[in-house]
Amino acid sequence: MSKKSPQLRFEGFTDDWEERKVKDIFKITRGQVLAATETSEEKSDISPFPVYSSQTKNNGLMGYYKDYLFDTAITWTTDGANAGTVSYRSGRFYSTNVNGVLISDKGYTNKAISEILNLEAWKWVSHVGNPKLMNNVMGDISIMIPSSFEEQDRLSNFLNQLDDTITLHQRKLDLLKEQKKGYLQKMFPKNGAKVPELRFAGFADDW
Repeated sequence: MSKKSPQLRFEGFTDDWEERKVKDIFKITRGQVLAATETSEEKSDISPFPVYSSQTKNNGLMGYYKDYLFDTAITWTTDGANAGTVSYRSGRFYSTNVNGVLISDKGYTNKAISEILNLEAWKWVSHVGNPKLMNNVMGDISIMIPSSFEEQDRLSNFLNQLDDTITLHQRKLDLLKEQKKGYLQKMFPKNGAKVPELRFAGFADDW
C-alpha cells in the first residue's frame, strides 16, 4: 500500500489514487431562493421534485416542488451550523440558496466522491461569525480520488447499499420508539386511575 492508495480496496484495483482540486473536476454553482410555503410536504404529480436545504434532518429534504434545477449533483451546506456537510443527490432536484452545488458531465458526481469530500470539507469551514464554506473556498479543496471511474462506481454502489441498510434499520428503530411510547401510555395508570389500561395476565390488584 502506498500513500496514494487506501488500506482497504476492492480486488482488482491497484492504481494509485490521484489528488485533484474540486474546481478542476466540477462546475461550482449554488441553489436558488425558495420559500418553504412554495413546497409541498408530500411528493405528487404536481410537485414531484425533492427540494434540499441546509438542515441535516431527513437528509436535508425540505419538501417537494413543481420544478427542478439540477439532475444528479453533489451539494454542500454553505452557511450555518451544518456548513460543510456534503451530500450526493441522485436524479432531478431543486436546491435552495444555502446549498452550493457541484456538477460534472465527466462522471465525478457520484456517491464515492461526495463521501470523500464530506470527510474533508468541514476542515475548510470559516468560523468567524456565522460558519461558512463559500464556493471559492470549496473550489480550492484538494481530495484524493480513485483514478478509474470503475473503482469510483464500485465504491459508490457499496456505500449506497450501506446507506439503504441504515435507512431500513432507522425506520425499524423509529417504529419501535413509537411502539414503546404507545405501551408507556397504556401500561401505567392515567391520572386518577388505580390500574393501567394494559396489564400482564395474572395481575389485578390496584396500584
